[in-house]
Amino acid sequence: MLGACFSALAVLATTLVGLVVTAPPVSADPGDPFDPADAIVFIAQNIPTQLFRVVPDAGGNVSFTAEGDESDITYNAIAYNPADDYIWAVKTSAADAGTEPVTWPAGSIIRIGQGGVMTRVGTETTIPTANVGLIGGDGYFYVNDSAGTEIRRIDPVTGAAAGSYTLPSATGAPDLTYANGYFWGVNGTGGIVRIALTPTPTVDVYPGILPDGVYGAAWTYGNGNLGFSRNNDGSIRQVQVTNPSAPTPTFTILSTQSGPESGNNDGTSSPGLPTDLAITKVGPTPLIPGDTVSYTLTVANNGAGNSSGFVVTDTVPAPLTNVASPTAGCTVAGSTVTCTSGPLLAGQSRDFTVTADVPPGQSLCVTNTASVLGNENDPVPGNNSASVESCPPAPSLVIAKTSSAPPFAVGDVVDYEFHVTNTGNVTITDVVVVDPLLDAPATCPANQLLPDEDMTCTGSRTATQDDLDAGRIENVAHAEGILPSGQPISSPPSAFTVPSVTRTPGLSITKTAGQSGFARVGDVIDFSFLVTNTGNVTITDVAVVDPNLDVPATCPTTVLLPGESTTCTGSRTITRADVDAGELVNSATASGQDPTGSPVVSSESTVRVPFTGSRPSGPGGPGALPRTGGDSAALAAVGVLLLGLGAAMQLSRGARAARWRAGR
Repeated sequence: MLGACFSALAVLATTLVGLVVTAPPVSADPGDPFDPADAIVFIAQNIPTQLFRVVPDAGGNVSFTAEGDESDITYNAIAYNPADDYIWAVKTSAADAGTEPVTWPAGSIIRIGQGGVMTRVGTETTIPTANVGLIGGDGYFYVNDSAGTEIRRIDPVTGAAAGSYTLPSATGAPDLTYANGYFWGVNGTGGIVRIALTPTPTVDVYPGILPDGVYGAAWTYGNGNLGFSRNNDGSIRQVQVTNPSAPTPTFTILSTQSGPESGNNDGTSSPGLPTDLAITKVGPTPLIPGDTVSYTLTVANNGAGNSSGFVVTDTVPAPLTNVASPTAGCTVAGSTVTCTSGPLLAGQSRDFTVTADVPPGQSLCVTNTASVLGNENDPVPGNNSASVESCPPAPSLVIAKTSSAPPFAVGDVVDYEFHVTNTGNVTITDVVVVDPLLDAPATCPANQLLPDEDMTCTGSRTATQDDLDAGRIENVAHAEGILPSGQPISSPPSAFTVPSVTRTPGLSITKTAGQSGFARVGDVIDFSFLVTNTGNVTITDVAVVDPNLDVPATCPTTVLLPGESTTCTGSRTITRADVDAGELVNSATASGQDPTGSPVVSSESTVRVPFTGSRPSGPGGPGALPRTGGDSAALAAVGVLLLGLGAAMQLSRGARAARWRAGR
């Protein structure tokens, strides 16, 4: 690479060019290959040449650390060879103050290892004034004098010449790098130069891409982009070529970083290991008209390699205005924020902040997307961008009520869960669950829900007879809270039904008579009816069905809970048929309705009332029935009746005797 100015690569260490930040392995010896784990920036400067590592500190400032002692020779056209992890170079001076070994002529191929230890490769020489060096896609070492048209190809193992190419014109580029099948550089007017060696060498120049100046170093990032350092001011640019083989490629300057101007420098860098950088983004919720919003961008290094640096780009969409970033290393052009960052070790992360103003009256959602591009090859490109949508306030609260309770009986405790979710974009405070059927208010683990947060509240209800009568507990609940504006918010209701155990309606009746024995026509017999609810549901419209009563039985209550009883009463007046039958046989049933309105009827209960004594004799007249335990009045009446009958019989006999005498 060019022996012109390249101390600008010091800036590279904190931004786009890879830089190291690891010391050589403890077990490494001088002259061993460099450790390929980290991307390293090397600077070669001074006469004779001294090799340096660029070492950044935690604040992004860089310093040069000598890689071994100053050499005894001057070399140029340095290029890092990933195939062997050595730096290759060309000796460019026949003698330096009489100190260099005369056995190494100008143009000798040199291989440099740790500690700056140099080894000559082979015995051949190449262009002694070479200031351009690079490793091509085929792994060979290519060298060129930017003022000439010859490019030589050198075997990277033996150092022997492996061919040469004659360009149609000098490139004018003080350094070249290889990417996408071409050599790339920048000429003095800021034009990007593209060189193809096969099938016929060509030189194409695309003017005005970069500011004019001397670009003393060119390299290729592990991500495939081009890196150029401008000697005049030390600025460093990362350039993306999206269609490198097109007649007119598309060049995009991804980042620009300033650095110190210098001269007499050459530089190169190792690509480092592939590194998975991932970006996440957190935005405002909600998007309040008239407010200033803030976005937080987090870049995380998922490994395996350490990142030597990366670029974060965030183009804030309209209608947001006054885009800014307080984070060091971030610049703003219009609505685009570009943040350049230095090394990020595997497992570490770094945050960036972007702010913008929301215009009054904003009523639409805004989607903001940010991306990260690391210097190294990224094996997982799918996580290199992140978006966040921010919308005007849209509060929303939902609740889902569930229970795993089995079918219940009276007295069982039914447990419920209430899954409450803030589905809006504003924070809701004083969140409660409202369910009037619970034994006590539901309990929740928190009283505040951020957007997209949820929580599970709990509550219970002790099952009642009314629940069993209904066959279920159908509980309806809703959630309530307070918005940042102070306005209340309520969720739509959520219902859940827990079934009861099987309902078994039932009634029983026991009929008893109040008297038995001697009775007569017209006597009244009283009956009682013990009606019991033998089921597990409430029975209404309880009544006694007995067609032999004078009037329907009366009951003190017509509603019976499970296990409850009531005694109903009724009566019957004794008839001739009853007397003639010698007993009264009477049956009754109880009836009612279950909670569904279906009829419930008990089994029959029958009572026998026997009548003791003789039956009436003679035609007509009220027959006399012996009656158990008869009273004196009844006996007197019977006596009078018997006396009357005797007198009548005596009169009848007298009349017959008179007729008999008269007939004689």
